[in-house]
Amino acid sequence: MMEVLLMTGTIRPFSNIKHCNVNTRYAEYMENIKRYIMLSNFDAVIFAENSGYEIDPEYFEKLTEENNKKFFSNG
Repeated sequence: MMEVLLMTGTIRPFSNIKHCNVNTRYAEYMENIKRYIMLSNFDAVIFAENSGYEIDPEYFEKLTEENNKKFFSNG
């Protein structure tokens, strides 16, 4: 059975929140996705970005190949 992690995130928040710097939020999400790809037992990571911010899935292409994982995103 395939083990899948579904992560949701809002890189560009819609409201005034304390932690609202888009560049910081982007970097933190990317680092966490990278950590789950490299260190978890999940076979696949799905990242559902819900603010419309586009991420580059190619950023994870080599990493997923090296770790025999899959990465999917709607961003």
